[in-house]
Amino acid sequence: MERQFTPIIGSLINWMPFGVLLTIPIGSAWLLADVGTEDRLPVSYFKSFFSYQIRKLKGDGIFRGRLVQKENKYQFANYITFDIADGEMTKEEMDLLNNSLQKKERAERYFDRMTNPEEFFKRQQNEKEKRSILSIFKRKG
Repeated sequence: MERQFTPIIGSLINWMPFGVLLTIPIGSAWLLADVGTEDRLPVSYFKSFFSYQIRKLKGDGIFRGRLVQKENKYQFANYITFDIADGEMTKEEMDLLNNSLQKKERAERYFDRMTNPEEFFKRQQNEKEKRSILSIFKRKG
């Protein structure tokens, strides 16, 4: 095995253990950047920093001491497609169509409620008042 020669610091680097060689750039970067350690010891700060990076790579997280999975992105997948057929629709096809239309309507209502909650609840209250029998006797204006 051939050893490369680095004048002066070569023997120093070969003499130091790997852990020290790893902590030197981290510690110097920490001192130069003036990292706020949130009133913790630097050792505990870097321990939590490295454990956070490992959890980030794994896709896990911790919330109130419990392991939770990373958030997922969801997409609506119930798109309505149709095909023009020569014959009549069967009862099973009608049920599937009605089921998918109900799911679509429910998803649109949920999306509307999440994006415009104030308008959604005002509209819902107005519809409720219209359906009420006693709304005939209410004074408008």
